[in-house]
Amino acid sequence: MKITIVTPVLNEEKNITEFYKRISKTLKTDFTNWDYEIIFIDDGSTDMTFKKLQFLHKEHKKIKIIQFSKNFGQHTAILAGLQFATGDYIAVMDSDLQDRPEEVVNLYKKIIQGYNIVYSVRQNYTVPFFKKVSSILFWRLLGFLTGYSITADQSMLKIFDRKVLAAINKQKYISSPFLPVIFAKIGMKEATVTVKNDKRFTGESKYNVIKMISLMWLILYAYSSRRLFVLYISAAVFIQLVTILGLLYLRFSKSLTGLTNYSLIILQIILLFFTFGIIYSMKKYFINLEKNSLEEPDYIIRKKLLT
Repeated sequence: MKITIVTPVLNEEKNITEFYKRISKTLKTDFTNWDYEIIFIDDGSTDMTFKKLQFLHKEHKKIKIIQFSKNFGQHTAILAGLQFATGDYIAVMDSDLQDRPEEVVNLYKKIIQGYNIVYSVRQNYTVPFFKKVSSILFWRLLGFLTGYSITADQSMLKIFDRKVLAAINKQKYISSPFLPVIFAKIGMKEATVTVKNDKRFTGESKYNVIKMISLMWLILYAYSSRRLFVLYISAAVFIQLVTILGLLYLRFSKSLTGLTNYSLIILQIILLFFTFGIIYSMKKYFINLEKNSLEEPDYIIRKKLLT
């Protein structure tokens, strides 16, 4: 049997050595007599991350490295790594050590009970109130927009078999793919395991509010089966708000100049139909977006160290 560990890295020079130390110890201790490989994808690091990976590769041939020409994104990096995975089971995890490498054993114990993929859900995950609320809204909105059953609060740590790997590698992708949707789209037998988590070993998180908002827009336009409905409602609310504000302004400035409430209502209806017409015409854009999905993730590999 063989297990593949796939982990994306971006400016993690201070975490790489500790991560390798812990994951290799786990593999040697808990996966005795198994073959294994660890695939690092350097997603455009600008620090000493790649040099440290090269050093580890020279010392340990179980390590494989893929270096991107620039930063293409964490999820794109993982998809690139999966193209080179040869294990019977594949585990994906971050290298910042928030998810403990040792937990991969618990996920494996679950998957051999008859599942194709096992997600990890963090236990007692302490975050600021705003981030906690925004996370809850994000996962609920994600399920609504895509129409898929998606495991909420899942971390990057997961394990799956070669059936899932084959399905993932055969899919067509857009630029900036989002893994929770891609995995949910497959629809294979899944389970979850609650895992312990730590703070980042060193450094700061790469995610912030702006990235979360941009991610939600990506999901709306690229993955949502209800995108037109959302746009209709958003347009209706926006036009209604603008009309009310305009009416209030005219009332208080005494500038109605002969316009009646009925005239404003008619104008509002015209604007609604005009806006809906524009949104409906965007349907062709969304259809072409899906038809013209990339044959493979949009990335450029600068260097590969696989042997």
